[in-house]
Amino acid sequence: MATGARSGRSEVTGVDGAPVTVDGTVLVDDKVRTRVLCDLQADTSIVEFLRTYTYDETGAPTGFTDTELDGSTAYAPTGTVRDCAVAAGEAADCQSGFGGAPVLTALNNSGDTHTTDADARRITINYQANSASGANRPTIQVNGGATTILGKNGDQSQIIFGTLSTCNTLGYTLTVEVNQNNQDIDIIEEF
Repeated sequence: MATGARSGRSEVTGVDGAPVTVDGTVLVDDKVRTRVLCDLQADTSIVEFLRTYTYDETGAPTGFTDTELDGSTAYAPTGTVRDCAVAAGEAADCQSGFGGAPVLTALNNSGDTHTTDADARRITINYQANSASGANRPTIQVNGGATTILGKNGDQSQIIFGTLSTCNTLGYTLTVEVNQNNQDIDIIEEF
């Protein structure tokens, strides 16, 4: 908490970082701190936003609120919150070339399973499968969590196909399992 007048000269900036001319006295509220953070999306795009931290009289944090850069519109992160310099580096790492040769794993028959390496920097899954019923479609599981069926519900007696690709900056593992013969799933891990 500000306890009195401060002497010296400091540059005051607005939320956009541009200098602001102030007439009069500037008071500092030590109970609030705002910083620009970045929301790193799975597709490696970055969304900047403001996070305003609040503190009690002892300086202990009491919470935070997230807003868009305008400072008033609420924002809810949908990716991984990072310092912007870190997020930019991670996004560039995922978009740039990789040092090692990609590893390709093909799954085709019921019971075939593959778990990706946590060190893979980008993981791409190409799949084509018969979709007679949800129980027979291929599944994917992230870090041993809930199992997700590939393809949409209601796609019956059709071939489903698609591509999933993610930047793996957090060291996740993906487990893919084939639940019916004659499926075609390729998993590409880039290091």
